[in-house]
Amino acid sequence: MHWTLRTLFAGAVLVGTSLTTQAQNTIKPAVLQELSGAGATAGTNAKNGALLAIKEINEAGGILGRKIETTVGDTQSKPCRH
Repeated sequence: MHWTLRTLFAGAVLVGTSLTTQAQNTIKPAVLQELSGAGATAGTNAKNGALLAIKEINEAGGILGRKIETTVGDTQSKPCRH
């Protein structure tokens, strides 16, 4: 029984390490573009180009083996205010 618990613990550690390593091997940039408002046409074209490039990079094996996952945000054609 003691041996079985040790084996299960070691397996859980390996699975946890694998999941952590996989998460660290993903590049996660954000695509922030004007998707509404006055700049919607240009922003949508830029977003589509970025997503196409990301798709092609991932299909070719990623960047140094790391896949890219992105999120898209809309600036609504408003300037950034700090």
